[in-house]
Amino acid sequence: MSVLDVGCFDGFYAFLAERRAAEHVVAIDNEQYRLWVASRWGVELRGGEGFRAVHRLLRSAVEYRRMDAFALDGLEERFDLVYCFGILHRVENPLGLLRVLRGRTVSGGMVLVETYGISPEDRNDPAIRIFEPRRFTRATSSSTGGSATMACGGLRRSPARRDQSAPRDGGFRRIRCRLMPTLIPDPLPAEVEALLQRRREWGADHHDEVWEGVLHMSPPPSPRHELLVTQLITLLQPLAKAKGMAALGAAGIGVTDDHRVPDLTLLRPPAVQWNPTAALAVEVLSWREPADKKLGFYAAHDVDELVIINPDQRTVRWLELREGAYEPVQRSGVIDLGPAELADRIDWDPFPVEPEDR
Repeated sequence: MSVLDVGCFDGFYAFLAERRAAEHVVAIDNEQYRLWVASRWGVELRGGEGFRAVHRLLRSAVEYRRMDAFALDGLEERFDLVYCFGILHRVENPLGLLRVLRGRTVSGGMVLVETYGISPEDRNDPAIRIFEPRRFTRATSSSTGGSATMACGGLRRSPARRDQSAPRDGGFRRIRCRLMPTLIPDPLPAEVEALLQRRREWGADHHDEVWEGVLHMSPPPSPRHELLVTQLITLLQPLAKAKGMAALGAAGIGVTDDHRVPDLTLLRPPAVQWNPTAALAVEVLSWREPADKKLGFYAAHDVDELVIINPDQRTVRWLELREGAYEPVQRSGVIDLGPAELADRIDWDPFPVEPEDR
């Protein structure tokens, strides 16, 4: 495999690719980081100084070239895998850079991009939004660069086109975006403690979960998600009441330092803040935190049934706990309902919602 590391800095990923048996690795950097280091710490670096030091220590064969990313068009070489980490959000023409990277990728190869500002709610939109000068507004900042969300995307090069006009996706056949979580070990910085306190005061922590001592802070649900959960409460509350139970949203299952918060929970009395178990839990699928990751937790806490709803596919999976594992069923043993009937009762599009609000 041949690998190109664009904006390599000290070469960590280039050397890692070599360590993992890449046959040919080229690393480039325009060395503008020297100006940033000098302005922030007053330290004058020679270009490529850190890279060359590690290169000598490892006796590496990685090729280093001082080159701007946009100069890659001058190369004749193409690569199976191209890294571009921490660069895309720093250039004036990000879509142009994607086209350059595509040009240096073999047919069927991949570009792996790390950047800021791709919102989870915009997964069906273009990978990059281009705005005219002075049109970068508060309303769009959360999805175009003002967000602290980190995204990592794999972009696979498409075969050559007869029409050479550049498409809005930079010419890639497939684009995948993934969140990269941030883990902050104890003790927490004062700024993080202040953030958690503000979330508690605002009531923004109702859907936060703790997974074996690790806090998972959830963003506010989208309007579509909330409307769906509201429908579910309305549909399931009478059925739950008929069985002597209550249908509650944001009710925790588990204990303080290890709990999950389903979108909807059917509880037998008495219901408390942290419930040891539940009769039924409902999870509305989100790409941020797939519900399947919670199956083991719910099984360990003897949750009788689990309902997983996929709004995009308009499907309902109904699972029943049997001998420590969940198996699909066509009729609930907890309430008088089944997956097909529930799917028919749900209004999947209660009102038109723009893609960025999904």
